[in-house]
Amino acid sequence: MVQRWRFHLENLTKVDASGMIRYSADRAKILLAKIRNRRERLALLAPPENPDPAGIDFGLQDVDKIVFQVAEEYTPPPYFGRVVIVQGTDTPGGKHWQMSVQWREPLQGHWSVHQVQGGHITMFQFPHVETLAAMLRASLQPSSWAPRNKPNGLVLDEQIKHLCS
Repeated sequence: MVQRWRFHLENLTKVDASGMIRYSADRAKILLAKIRNRRERLALLAPPENPDPAGIDFGLQDVDKIVFQVAEEYTPPPYFGRVVIVQGTDTPGGKHWQMSVQWREPLQGHWSVHQVQGGHITMFQFPHVETLAAMLRASLQPSSWAPRNKPNGLVLDEQIKHLCS
């Protein structure tokens, strides 16, 4: 929690007054969405107030709510294939935000982590998306999957890291 606050305070110090207002408004929207999602999740777990006489649970028609709940509670099984993890550089510090830590257990095959300028959404926008595309192109080349002797399977491709800086 402290890491998140530190991350947001650092971001606020990098912008002018109008940027602070925009940033704070964006964060408030995200917080409200999280609260709304949490309420909806809890509502899914509660029994229906007026059960349908035919036994139909109309709450199950909202696929977004169901997918959100499943994703929150899902624990992936071990995966032995090749994986490329892409993470934006605009990420708070700490283990929770390090994809190499989060995915270490389920990924049993060859995998690599690459950082791309931007955040979770902005790395898919110009100009960062061009770097992302170059990194993905290079990662999809068969030669990039040559076995490497790393203790935990984590490979940081220095050439791609250089492209992102």
